[in-house]
Amino acid sequence: MTENRRIAFGRFAKVLVAVALLAFGATELGAQGATGKIQGTVIDPTGQPVANAQVFILGTAFAALTNDEGFYFFNNVPAGTYDLRAQFIGYQPAEVRGIRVLTEQTLTVNFGLSGAVALEAITITAAETPIVPRDQVTSKSIATAEDMMELPVDDPRQVINLQPGVVESGSALGVSIRGGRPGEAVVYLDGVPVRRLRTGSAQINVGNNAVEEASVTTGALGTEFGDAQSGVISLVTRSGGSQFQGTLLYETDEVFGDAIKQGFNRFEASLSGPIFGNLTFFVAGTLMGRVSDPRGKGWDEVPTYVLAGVDTAVTIESNTPGDSITLDVPNFAQFSGSCDAADNFGVECQGRRLPYDYNTQWRANGKLTYTYGQGSRVALSGLWDSDQNRNYPGGQIFNPAAYSGARNTSQVYILNWVQQVFRTAETELAFDVNLSWQSDRQRAGVLDAQWDLDNREASMGINLSTMQFLVDFENFSQDTGDDARTLTTLNSKEDWDILVRNVQDNLGTRLPYLGRDDLRSNQAYRMNPFAITSGFRTGGVDDVGFRLDYDRRALGRVNVDWQFDRYNRLKFGVEGMSGQVNSARSNMIRQIFQEVYAESPTRWAAYIQDRLDLGDVVLEAGLRWDYWDAGGVFPFTPTRIFTNPAYDPDAPIEDMTCTGAQCDEVDAVDNYVWRAAVSHTAWSPRLRVSFPVTDRTNFRLSYAHQVQSPDGNSVFQGKNNDLSITNTNDAFGGDVRHGKSILFEFGVRHAFTRDLVLDLAAFNKDKSADLTYRILDFWDPVVGRIQPVNVLTNADFGNIKGFEVSMLQRIGNWFNGQINYTFQTAKGTGSNPFSYLNTQSRQLSQVTGERLPPPQAILRTDDDRTHNISGSLAFNW
Repeated sequence: MTENRRIAFGRFAKVLVAVALLAFGATELGAQGATGKIQGTVIDPTGQPVANAQVFILGTAFAALTNDEGFYFFNNVPAGTYDLRAQFIGYQPAEVRGIRVLTEQTLTVNFGLSGAVALEAITITAAETPIVPRDQVTSKSIATAEDMMELPVDDPRQVINLQPGVVESGSALGVSIRGGRPGEAVVYLDGVPVRRLRTGSAQINVGNNAVEEASVTTGALGTEFGDAQSGVISLVTRSGGSQFQGTLLYETDEVFGDAIKQGFNRFEASLSGPIFGNLTFFVAGTLMGRVSDPRGKGWDEVPTYVLAGVDTAVTIESNTPGDSITLDVPNFAQFSGSCDAADNFGVECQGRRLPYDYNTQWRANGKLTYTYGQGSRVALSGLWDSDQNRNYPGGQIFNPAAYSGARNTSQVYILNWVQQVFRTAETELAFDVNLSWQSDRQRAGVLDAQWDLDNREASMGINLSTMQFLVDFENFSQDTGDDARTLTTLNSKEDWDILVRNVQDNLGTRLPYLGRDDLRSNQAYRMNPFAITSGFRTGGVDDVGFRLDYDRRALGRVNVDWQFDRYNRLKFGVEGMSGQVNSARSNMIRQIFQEVYAESPTRWAAYIQDRLDLGDVVLEAGLRWDYWDAGGVFPFTPTRIFTNPAYDPDAPIEDMTCTGAQCDEVDAVDNYVWRAAVSHTAWSPRLRVSFPVTDRTNFRLSYAHQVQSPDGNSVFQGKNNDLSITNTNDAFGGDVRHGKSILFEFGVRHAFTRDLVLDLAAFNKDKSADLTYRILDFWDPVVGRIQPVNVLTNADFGNIKGFEVSMLQRIGNWFNGQINYTFQTAKGTGSNPFSYLNTQSRQLSQVTGERLPPPQAILRTDDDRTHNISGSLAFNW
């Protein structure tokens, strides 16, 4: 998700130019994979049920007949706004327009048919959407497309931040939910998790104009949601409707003075409509530019200096008689603050802005949707995201050779297919297939010299030229004298495998400029406007480093949805993920703390859940099974790879790897370099219930075990590092099991009126298996003694409890308000680490002849209390 710092731009000003291109009031069909339910009854003028009445969702293929009690239902209705019609021969048809279907919620829409008249006459009623759904069985907040357009936000994450239980972390990993770490909340996009393997975060961003609904579940999750320890953020993208519709929008802060503006500009556009029959399209795009990173009040009074040509050239005698060098002494021009360009080498001062610090982002998405039958449909979505950022050079500002930047690109393709097998007035059997392919690339480091010269400035912060780097996938070479180990590119799995094995063997290409001490960062003379002798680099690239990351995932899910009577709805399904995560991050010339890995983790899950809906009482009970396998191998003794006496650079890795019971043998310490990864499984029971206390008060109760597979950056960190080129201050990953939280909550919702609702929730969360690094003892076969190593383990991180208060107020169609207060207290504790470290301790006892206790994992015992107030107000006119 986008970082919170962008919020500042929207606060400066919103200059909006919203233009309806073809505003015909189109009814939109929302996204598959994130659906709700519509049900209700049809009665005649005397109040008697009408059997076999026809009910339609206009503009779609959804159609149903009522039973003898006048009851009808629609399952798997994509989130969105719809018009419904009910009709029966001899009665005047009735329509309810503008109903809002929310993900995982049931909306009740009843029809009353008028007396016998001509069929052409229609009774039209405007829908009344409840401020809180009546069947909400867990703490959940929902923001619709209309909500996001009314609020001064430019990213869905900013709307999520306003909800109770949610705290903005400022981290790219995401928000913190009810005391959980950033990254424990998983983002679902059209029913598909978009969690990166390397970091555990969601790299893809979606523009406001493309989102139909954004929701955050802070309470217990349903069984169909997995790989989330603390909550789920669900984004549903828009689809086309039966009529054409489009929008344009522009936002800027350029209208304000230098003391405020950062050069923020955002353009949005969307277009949707029918193609032919029931086939529709939706396309949207967002382009954002920022001239400078945002800085607070007063920074417009702090000057920053940049190079501005050559002042003079001086000759400096060297220590060798007769030798001298010519040194160009630069001009230093003021960039930030206020000045007269005529007295500043022609440079106009830029207020609070920083030099060479622009950021350009563009986002695009498209969707094709086809509906058929009585509720079957197919949707194909594509989302593309690019974020290109020049880094403010800081202490390298007088060293153009080390100017750096980062370029991140993501793409997601989603296929959703919902097939209705059969339906009656009270039953339905359907299945849905959900397939997705996702890819993320990150490149960062020193910029290519020519690209840097050509692209130091960007009008409106927008530069669509592809950023070029000194080190990139196309330029990763070092002549090692061994053709088999020399790399020129990193474009294929085979290239990455060679790089990883080179690092493990300490041979061949491992860094672009390994050993090039002449490229180390330095400061020659006092080439800065302050005449400071250190801190301002004037040469070299060593301090910057580089990063190349490639993450791709194939995901699939098959779900069976069986409404086997009017009140019971059974869901069961399986899902799987297979991925490839590659990472190379290092200094330019030294291997210390180098990170290189190329791994192929897998994840599987199965779940079953029954939902009993009696109208007022709703009960959900289910069970989920999760499977995680990191794949590959891990060092038997962290920090010892090629220096391990058992290591043979000419042998296959398999010959140096123990598996299963082999790893528990005493001589495994000296005979093996690697241990094979093992699979990890977890069972997660879940129960959620909602029932009325009075006609205006509802009570909810939920309990869930929620697990999450570990992120690759933690698991694989340092796994190929050797103590000869790093040190024990480095962090080393491990083959850990799922992170786990056990959540219990209860809540009360009271409606003073239909438009004024008070919600109270209290929760208790046990963090029973978080990931953490700690220093533990390992046998070092090189020095023949125990070494302390900082390794990744699972641990009990104690308990979090708290309560939330939320007040929601709506006044007609012109005012919406929400105020939230959250209080929570956290206590940290400790427990034993994962099992193989205890095995390692037993082995050390036998090797050294000493009886050693199992490694202890007492982390801390502390008490932390936090308060958070958030909310939003929206006016319409």
